[in-house]
Amino acid sequence: MMVEKRGSEPRYQQVAEALRAGILDGTLAEGTQLPTEASLCASYGISRFTAREALRRLQGEGLIRRRRGSGMT
Repeated sequence: MMVEKRGSEPRYQQVAEALRAGILDGTLAEGTQLPTEASLCASYGISRFTAREALRRLQGEGLIRRRRGSGMT
């Protein structure tokens, strides 16, 4: 799924919304590993910076936890 620039909504926000939806509907179950930054880049056709910002937003909302060397849950 490629992320297209639509209107004034930044790509990181579009990716964060897609991941948030997956978390809230149970597609991305609690305690399971989320896709890596590299995997998000490949899946959505985005830069690593964009992937990091999307994940940072979700972390700020308390939806994910990031641990260095352990990935994200």
